[in-house]
Amino acid sequence: YTVTTGRMPIQNQQTGETEAQMFYMAYTLDGVSDKAKRPLTFSFNGGPGSSSVWLHLGALGPKRVKMQDDGMMPAPPYELVVNEHTWLDQTDLVFIDPVGTGFSRATRPELAAKFLNLNGDLDSVGEFIRLYLTRNERWTSPLFLVGESYGTTRASGLSGLLFERGIAFNGIMLISTVMNFQTLRFAEGNDLPLILILPSYTATAWYHKKLPADLK
Repeated sequence: YTVTTGRMPIQNQQTGETEAQMFYMAYTLDGVSDKAKRPLTFSFNGGPGSSSVWLHLGALGPKRVKMQDDGMMPAPPYELVVNEHTWLDQTDLVFIDPVGTGFSRATRPELAAKFLNLNGDLDSVGEFIRLYLTRNERWTSPLFLVGESYGTTRASGLSGLLFERGIAFNGIMLISTVMNFQTLRFAEGNDLPLILILPSYTATAWYHKKLPADLK
């Protein structure tokens, strides 16, 4: 496979000024005869305020950080190993760092606030995707989004925003989904998270054989 890193310039549509540079890492499979039929997946984590490093080096990329069998951090020195569960055998992968995360920054400090809000985030990530498809001639590829945590909120917003701009996706994958933040805000007077987390606790207890016989 080929790895490409870079910064995509995000310009003001009225003035043409470059207002931000968005960093990305892309993995494309070598030896593909027809890129038009090769799926392409854009990936980002959540936060808000997180780069794409977690899905990149923890789950989807061709290499991952080596962890202990129980998922805990090993003793140093740390190392990268081949990720036997990478998605690269199914789709090319583009890991996007939204403005303010990773190496993505506004070109001037006073412009940062333009991107650090719901609509500014959607507009800039959407513009990145449009530019990537254009510069790499991938408009006809089957397109997918994968987001984690707040990235699922972003993916949902992007699906509508980009459809209006002529970019439709073949599928969206949501990891640790957050569509309604009340469902996970453990606060006095909000019982909803307690109700919704019970099935996850129960499934976890079942997996570890901690449930009594009458609940299995």
